Amino acid sequence: MIDILLSTYNGEKYLNELLDSLLAQTYTNWVLFIRDDGSSDNTISIIDKYCQAYPQKIRKISEKNGVNVGVIHSFELLLKESQSEYIMFCDQDDIWLPHKIEDALEEISSAELQQPNKPIVICSDLYVVDNQLNKISESFWSYCRMNPSLLQKNNELAINNYVTGCTMLFNRKAKQISLPFGKNAVMHDAWIALKVLASNGIIIILEKPEILYRQHQQNKLGAIAVQYCFRYFFEKILNIKRVFEKNYLNYKQANEVLGMSFGCFIYYRLVYLIRR
Repeated sequence: MIDILLSTYNGEKYLNELLDSLLAQTYTNWVLFIRDDGSSDNTISIIDKYCQAYPQKIRKISEKNGVNVGVIHSFELLLKESQSEYIMFCDQDDIWLPHKIEDALEEISSAELQQPNKPIVICSDLYVVDNQLNKISESFWSYCRMNPSLLQKNNELAINNYVTGCTMLFNRKAKQISLPFGKNAVMHDAWIALKVLASNGIIIILEKPEILYRQHQQNKLGAIAVQYCFRYFFEKILNIKRVFEKNYLNYKQANEVLGMSFGCFIYYRLVYLIRR
């Protein structure tokens, strides 16, 4: 059994499409747990409709349901509710391709046979699409100029997380070493990925995209195209305060999980920027 965890917030526009894509998965032994984080649109009505239509597959959790606690803590509440051996995160505006669960489960089952009793995370690339599902890029990692092959050690992952929550499948051991989330957790996916590597666990990359990663104005986080040119560096200079704040938050998370010094963080950040 797999628990799929979904936190919603004013997601009425695309939620039906997401839920239909889950119901169309080739692997069917899963249950979806939904926690709403204080929506003011028709999100709750959509959730209730699907819960009534598929009571064995889709359920709401009651803990602080409807109270806005933010995306990180909303997923933390969901994770605490999960009792299954395998867990996946889900975003309210994406489309899951039909073999997403089947492919990830096959990969983690093989990894556990070879290296039992380890925390393991499976993650994949994504197709970047616009709000009408027109393809923008064949690869989220390429689009964002991200190179996962250079981020395989915990010190490296600490400066730039490539593990996107909606692509993750992880086992119970990964959950156990990740809870509770720390006060400096940047995002739920980054926290879990870093805790897994810090605990001598494994992150396995599936190069094949398994999700249509929808980009629109309401994205909490999203894909940002990176092209090294005069405009790119000019915008970085104009937004130097925001750039520093983002890196400082990543440093605080790295310091909490790994005890990494600020100097060490800057060193790995510069090395990655040069190598990529």
